Amino acid sequence: MLPIEDGYMLRSLGRANPLRLNGQMLAPGCCVRLLDGDELQVGDYLLQVQLLPAGSTVIS
Repeated sequence: MLPIEDGYMLRSLGRANPLRLNGQMLAPGCCVRLLDGDELQVGDYLLQVQLLPAGSTVIS
């Protein structure tokens, strides 16, 4: 994951656990911008992207 000015980019390294973004397999070396609400699957884990405004804090 690479920070950019107003969000993040994700690069698939093509390792043992391939990445899926919103159900689509990412090719090795592929670089995509993450958007709010995107679903990222890494192996057996499903993560949802939640982008917050700069300076926000999360209380859980």
